[in-house]
Amino acid sequence: RATWAPRRRTSLPVAAVLGALLAACAASPPPPPPTPEVALPPVTPAPDPAPSGRCRSAGACESRCSDGDGEACIRFASMLRFCQGLPTDARRSDHYVDEACRLGNTLGCMRRASHLLDRGQTAAAMELLDTACDGGYGPACRQLADILRVGILVPPDDARVATLEQRQLAWAERECERDDAWACGVLSVAYKLGRHGLARDDAKSLRFHQRELRIEREACGEGDVMACSDLAGDLALNLHQDDLAASLAVAEKACQLEDASSCYDLARAHRYGDGRPTDPARARTFMLQSCALGYALACEIVAEDSGAAGRFPRQAELAPATQPALRAHALRRAD
Repeated sequence: RATWAPRRRTSLPVAAVLGALLAACAASPPPPPPTPEVALPPVTPAPDPAPSGRCRSAGACESRCSDGDGEACIRFASMLRFCQGLPTDARRSDHYVDEACRLGNTLGCMRRASHLLDRGQTAAAMELLDTACDGGYGPACRQLADILRVGILVPPDDARVATLEQRQLAWAERECERDDAWACGVLSVAYKLGRHGLARDDAKSLRFHQRELRIEREACGEGDVMACSDLAGDLALNLHQDDLAASLAVAEKACQLEDASSCYDLARAHRYGDGRPTDPARARTFMLQSCALGYALACEIVAEDSGAAGRFPRQAELAPATQPALRAHALRRAD
């Protein structure tokens, strides 16, 4: 069975990425109603797999986390943090990150380390990353390498950086064979750019990239919103050949699965064209949907387009599901 990890959600530097995305998400919006302006293919949510598989719905992930499933805890934490069918709740998300780490989930411990770094607890963060890296988790080795390379939080150590990068490559080779999309992506970039001591090799890079996309497509086809979101991004920003049309199609599915950032990306694509004809009506539809899902930047744009920047626009101009999110956004600005 193919496996998949939320790669985009943990790309380095983790703290900066999480901070930027949290700033774009509003708290406690309601889910949007079906949007008639957008003709999307029907998506039938896949049932959650048996307990040995990967949870997909928020309810199932929360329940299985309560039963001691660390992977379910980190997936539920991501849903809470990144506006994916749930109201954004950073504090609750952090709780589930900590629970995932307590249950031995290495991705959870890596995210907890990022939180500790944000709080200035460098020694505790480095200890967590060391433990995860020593346990064979390559992304933790990479985060350690980045910290040591920069040399701001701790003294630089080039020799250890080289060792950590090799450990990350060993992890990527092992896990890509097990159909981990993140690991295949690491290898694709390394061969494309000649990083970590590898010679540049476009053929190998392309082969790993194609495997990465295949894994994401399979997971997206099963209704995994995080996989759909990552797949859309990988198709749009491709080291080998961009495929914007395919990216938009996948982003529409992610948006329908209530990924607020994908709705926003679609709105921008139809608003500015990106080499394609613009479609203001569809752009507004997706922007309203993103705002209704809680994406604050989308609410800002809707307010500005309605001639009411910083204020709640006239209700007659807005879809009903968008109104509470915009009202909350305007109140935050007033504060």
